[in-house]
Amino acid sequence: MNILRSPTRSDLRDTLSDSQLNESKIVTFRNKRKLPEENEDITVIKKEVCELTNKMSQIMSMLTTICTNQKELMEKISSDVADLKEQITEMKSTIRHVNKENKIIKSDISNLLEKNKTNEQKILNPS
Repeated sequence: MNILRSPTRSDLRDTLSDSQLNESKIVTFRNKRKLPEENEDITVIKKEVCELTNKMSQIMSMLTTICTNQKELMEKISSDVADLKEQITEMKSTIRHVNKENKIIKSDISNLLEKNKTNEQKILNPS
């Protein structure tokens, strides 16, 4: 029974010459993608990309302006809120002072009413 054997690597090396081995080791690289040809479709696409880039630049410019305006408005609002807090504090202080004066005035009126009653009784009863 004869078994057929496929040649092994060592067998191939023996059968191939050195120049054939060197040629088999050369690897060729090629670009698998086809390069597009300059045609109308590519020109249209380039134009659209250019327009999109311009629009994006305009949008970025507008967003930057909006951001700057918002920062300025926030600073103004913050300043206004600080002023309002200061005014509220002054108003509270003024209200406390007015309350104290009101109590004093009430006390003075009460004392005057007592003296008035006493004086009326003295006038009515001069004993």
